Amino acid sequence: MAYHIKEFHLKILGVDYGERRIGLAIADSILGIAFPKQSINSSSPIANSHAILAIAEAEKIFEIVIGLPISLDGKIHQQGKIVEDFCDLLRQQTTMRIHTMDESYSSAEAKEFLISSGMSPSKNRDQLNAAAAAIILQRWLDTESS
Repeated sequence: MAYHIKEFHLKILGVDYGERRIGLAIADSILGIAFPKQSINSSSPIANSHAILAIAEAEKIFEIVIGLPISLDGKIHQQGKIVEDFCDLLRQQTTMRIHTMDESYSSAEAKEFLISSGMSPSKNRDQLNAAAAAIILQRWLDTESS
């Protein structure tokens, strides 16, 4: 019997993978709402994977959704290939399911959100990256529930 993710109370980690910072967000499968969690400083791919998996373990995460940069022409270019390679690295280190989701305009949406909340995106880089991760994760949740 196949189970849909909404049948259990599971936590999902959203990741906005960047060269300088990695934004993280968490969602509960029952609520279906993503919340910004934190940002971590980006380092080497292996150090990044260890940091993300440590957070995933501490938070009892079931699945991970990583934002995939897709260009306007619909192709995956250099940064997208870096993210795909990182996803492959994570898959080698965990049995958790790793998904990708188009991250187009997530940073711009996160910036607008911070501004509308009265925060300065340039002074709140960690919140900006975490908010972008929440947007990516929410897109994935919305896709999965439809």
